[in-house]
Amino acid sequence: MVLQMAPGYRDVYQIYATLSKGIILSGEIYKMSIKDIAKLYEYWTFLRLGKILQEKCDEIDQDIIKTTSDGLIVNLSERSGATRIFKHKTTGEIIKLQYQYSTGKSTTVRQIPDTMLMIEKLGRDYDYMYIFDAKYRINFGAEESPWGPGPMEDDINTMHRYRDAIVAEKEGSYERIAFGAYVLFPWNEEDKYKEHPLFKSIGKVNIGGLPFLPKATDLVESLIDNLLNKTADELQEEGILPIGTKEFLYKDDSEYVLVVPLGNSKELTVRIMEEKLPKRWNRAKKIALCTSNGIHHESFIKNIIRDGKHIVFEVESWPSPLNEIKSNGYTLAEPILIKEHLYHGAYTIPELLLEDNLQRQFLKMLKEVAGHVDIGLSTKAVAQNTRISFFQVGNHIFHWGSKSLFHEYNGNIIKEISLKELEENLFEMFKELAANI
Repeated sequence: MVLQMAPGYRDVYQIYATLSKGIILSGEIYKMSIKDIAKLYEYWTFLRLGKILQEKCDEIDQDIIKTTSDGLIVNLSERSGATRIFKHKTTGEIIKLQYQYSTGKSTTVRQIPDTMLMIEKLGRDYDYMYIFDAKYRINFGAEESPWGPGPMEDDINTMHRYRDAIVAEKEGSYERIAFGAYVLFPWNEEDKYKEHPLFKSIGKVNIGGLPFLPKATDLVESLIDNLLNKTADELQEEGILPIGTKEFLYKDDSEYVLVVPLGNSKELTVRIMEEKLPKRWNRAKKIALCTSNGIHHESFIKNIIRDGKHIVFEVESWPSPLNEIKSNGYTLAEPILIKEHLYHGAYTIPELLLEDNLQRQFLKMLKEVAGHVDIGLSTKAVAQNTRISFFQVGNHIFHWGSKSLFHEYNGNIIKEISLKELEENLFEMFKELAANI
């Protein structure tokens, strides 16, 4: 009677009865025996994470449910390794979500986190991997605690272990491949939890906990949205490295392109007054020619010669770039130095200046909602100090001030948001703004 009459149970029973009439199922999730609620919570977190990704990306493959000659197979168990594969709608990058990810033969002990999110970033030959581990446990803490409930401390320690223990061998040395690890626990007071130290730790060391229930998914959605929309360089900067690694390994001289205002030159040398070159110009490994139509020629710098007050750049040829960059009505007033990842991701001159992380994430999210977005610059003749002025979608214009973002509609400012507040709550703020577009 409980199964037939009680809300919730009744719905499950009806679905079960319907499936039993015409479809043969197999797999752990189908068995109607009593299950540990912690295991059910683990199943649900994987399925809900997949739904979040499905709302933001196009699903291109999955092996959870398959049709065979024997019927419909549900492949979700402790040893399944079930995987869903998605394609980012804007960048085309591939995102994988795998249940019960296993390291297989490990150098020490085999590791099996509940769910692994693997994000491809263009220009990298490896994935950015993030662990989501479901723990049906809550640390209510001391009564006088100002932060309220959170994940258990030993579950957070497990996240540290996962990130340190999951490694890959490359050319005889071992590297950590997990960039972040998060405990998902059953709690629903998301706004209050934002003050919890184990939420703030995510922004500092990329390890922490997040409340996750059917009506409490905003913080997890916000995290995933940020991971999908950040560049490879931004994700790399968030990684925690052994002390001294940056000084030992990182060199910045290969991360810039020098863009110069010249015509379609057939000459294999570019001669520029040194005083007109931007600071740190010598970090550029590539030079690009910008005409009134945009950037259609580029080359690696073969040699640099100082000739009096001029600097002469020698190249071997002038091939076309992979993405030809259109001018969109802007001209180049002087040589400018552009970060290489911005250059390779740009299709217009204004996109070259998207150095601000917040602006870049906001633009990607805006494109997902509106498709085409116009970018306005502070000057028509682009110089090194030119900045992003606004984003425009139809009659909606988002003006970027020094401390605030202003939303203009039909010539009237309808909302002002501080940039600090926008950065701290980008996902929530954007949903509110996008609702009016």
